[in-house]
Amino acid sequence: GGEWCHVSTLCPWPGKPVYNMSDEDTSGCRLRYLRIHGRDIFGSGPSRLTWTRDLRSYPSERFIATLNDGFGSSLRRCPQRPNEVRAALAVELDAGTWHDKRSPYDGDPCNIMVLEMRVKANFNALRGLCTVVFLSVLILWANYLLVTMVDKELVRPVVEMVETVRAIALDPMAKMPQGQFEKGNQETKTVGRALFKLSNLLQIAFGEAGSHVIKVNLREGREMTPMVPGQRMNLIFGFCDIRSFTDCTESLEGDVMVFVNTIADYVHKSVAENRGLPNKNIGDAFQLAWSIPNKTNRSNMAERQSAKKLATTTYIGDCALRSFLRIIIETATCPTLLKLTCRPDLQRKIPGYVTRFGFGLHSGWAIQGAIGSMYKIDPSWLSPHVKWSERLESATKYYGVPILMTDAFREHLSPRVQQLCRRVDRIKVPDTPYPIDLYTYDIKEWRIDDAEYQLPEVHENGINFRYGRGPSFFDQFPPCFRKEWRVEFQRGVSNYVAGNWSVAREALLACQVEEPEDVPTQKILDLIIDM
Repeated sequence: GGEWCHVSTLCPWPGKPVYNMSDEDTSGCRLRYLRIHGRDIFGSGPSRLTWTRDLRSYPSERFIATLNDGFGSSLRRCPQRPNEVRAALAVELDAGTWHDKRSPYDGDPCNIMVLEMRVKANFNALRGLCTVVFLSVLILWANYLLVTMVDKELVRPVVEMVETVRAIALDPMAKMPQGQFEKGNQETKTVGRALFKLSNLLQIAFGEAGSHVIKVNLREGREMTPMVPGQRMNLIFGFCDIRSFTDCTESLEGDVMVFVNTIADYVHKSVAENRGLPNKNIGDAFQLAWSIPNKTNRSNMAERQSAKKLATTTYIGDCALRSFLRIIIETATCPTLLKLTCRPDLQRKIPGYVTRFGFGLHSGWAIQGAIGSMYKIDPSWLSPHVKWSERLESATKYYGVPILMTDAFREHLSPRVQQLCRRVDRIKVPDTPYPIDLYTYDIKEWRIDDAEYQLPEVHENGINFRYGRGPSFFDQFPPCFRKEWRVEFQRGVSNYVAGNWSVAREALLACQVEEPEDVPTQKILDLIIDM
């Protein structure tokens, strides 16, 4: 009944008595078998391997045997393998046993005690289970931390970079958010920022005309192929020229770069915010374009919209004209440009010089693509219509107006803005089979003092038309001539085109009386007088 079990015996081996005993911790154990001096005291006897089969079924049981000297300590162990169990058989030990040589498996050890160590085994099993659970949780937690760190520091930034490249391949002109690559470690941030800068530089360098080249090279093949086939597109072409730029270059010298880049900032920003595409910078001039929406899609959209929504639809022609008017007003009220143009040496060359421009607007088809070789390419548009915007800009010097536009461009203006434009002439050129009507928008000559007049927002660099979009822009900045005067001028030009020169001359003379400085009126009157 104690915690320790003491078994002593005298093994009945003839001629050699040996005293052995076994002390084991039996706390919480249950007795299964007990044989002393070859007699079964408790439980069924171990003859014919009965107890060995049970031990195989209960690996948690422990075998304790008291045998002759030299064997007792070596056999006090758990029978985890069958050979250990069989090692306890007397026939294999051949010591301390009565046995029948004809049937060696009936041999028994002197004393056998088998204890069931279930409580202790359950405790050990529970302790092992807790150890396994703890190690499993620890491994899973470490694995989670490792996966989370790798995902945060490496996988996500790389996936974002891959998605960015795919997005650029789908739409090369799409703008990426500034803080897109601020996740991850310092190395991935550096690579992400470099990718962000490279994509922006590609957009700036290639522009809309080179977007097809970027798209093809990112989506197809492994080799770079800058010479890709062009695409036919319908566009509005704009041309902007800085007046008296040669004199400005000679007078401003090093500051001419500040002068040009300040103007370029106004030009590009105004065009981009009005759905335009800055294309080429040619020193004193800028080539610009606006993509014309598909007419079928626009008509389908118009059928789905209500009449109220149609009345406020933004026409692409309105955007182009509005951007040029913004350039005139913003540059005229810019203190930086005023400071540069007020240089004494520039004023001596051109007294009263302020920043002035000439603009041409035309619409037509063009082939968009890259021109050059593997050493250098320039994205551009090729078409006879491209040159027309430059011709119109040159013609503004003849007609004395800042803006000239063709009837092809006027078709893309909203009906209301069309009424605000004034037809100044009809011309016929050799390379065009049909006559072309020329129009202008009469914008007043702005000064720095006008910066506070009816402007949506004024800041230190001049005027910012952040909210000056939509039809309200032309309400804020209408033509400088009265509506009645424009109607009378239109009557004179219509009769001039129709051949009724006497009626035309009468109407135009009336217009000249009110606006003697108007150059188009004088040009038509001179033609009528000469004819």
